[in-house]
Amino acid sequence: MAPRPRKKVLCLGVSYANVQDQLASMGKDLSDLVENENESVLPSYASAELCNAVASVQRGLLTEMDGRDLARIVETERVCKADVYTVSREKGAIYRSDRHYEGDFNHRKFVASLKDHFSGVTFDQVLLDYFWIPTGWDRQHWSRSFFESSLVSFATLDVVGPDAQIYLPFCLHCFKEVLICQDVLLKHYNISFLRKIQLNDIALWKGTQNIDRRIMQGVLGKQLNQEEVYCSFGPQTLAEDGSNSYITNDEVRKYCRQLEDFASIRFIVLQALPKVTQARTRKQQALSERAGQIQGLVPPECVRNGFDQMGSATFAKVTKTSQATLGKRNATGNTKIEAKRVSESPKARPFEIL
Repeated sequence: MAPRPRKKVLCLGVSYANVQDQLASMGKDLSDLVENENESVLPSYASAELCNAVASVQRGLLTEMDGRDLARIVETERVCKADVYTVSREKGAIYRSDRHYEGDFNHRKFVASLKDHFSGVTFDQVLLDYFWIPTGWDRQHWSRSFFESSLVSFATLDVVGPDAQIYLPFCLHCFKEVLICQDVLLKHYNISFLRKIQLNDIALWKGTQNIDRRIMQGVLGKQLNQEEVYCSFGPQTLAEDGSNSYITNDEVRKYCRQLEDFASIRFIVLQALPKVTQARTRKQQALSERAGQIQGLVPPECVRNGFDQMGSATFAKVTKTSQATLGKRNATGNTKIEAKRVSESPKARPFEIL
């Protein structure tokens, strides 16, 4: 039996450092990283690649950021049996030319140039990295063109496979931009929301969790569960955020109130739609123009543990119970979220703001 093909995972905002080339540029080799095995702070079962990434930071060969990225990448490749490709604009190290592309993913021609660089590669997962999103950084670095152009081009230029998922951090900026750009995104994707109990679906998250938390914080400079810091928001965050000319905070709030178990959502998921043949009639063309759905929306009056309940004394306890009922595993191990959609309500159409 032929081996199963390895998943192809594209990580935006991550860099794949080349430790061997970095050492060679200094006239050294890998043996210089492990001069004294007793210095290692890693458990004995840690992979050689992870040991090299950590040692590179300890010896000043890589910055904390580049070393942290490398550690997450090599563990993802090992644990998930995946090939990881990265995109960033970093220049602090020598990066793998076969796995890293230096580019601006906000640029309208980014996806076309990415496709040329990684010729013949079709991605199963794309992740906008969540590990460090300080206040205001997301607005400065993730522009409108990324959401309305680059994300669409992943589908139209066949850079992602027919069953691919794109994961975006569930921060207020990403949520607003997806709502603003939903008309164009829904031509190519279903939009849904991934909760804490489903995080294993994301290859880079799963690989990251395999790193000892003491190493992640003590050597690589961050706590392990950064999604708990950057991938959620609540009523206060929305109230303090200024409205813009494309969507008001009241409109955003109406969508928030249609999501059950709001406090446990960590990522927005774009699920690629199957390719359709060229429409032959005007009716077929009209139907194909908005084929996707925003999945998991429910009428606000049916939401028990939602946006408005965040911060209440009983919310954390109730949310724990609701997570058990929200997630059900099917025979293949995939998590399904069972929720009554707005389209099933006689009061509203699927995309109507309630």
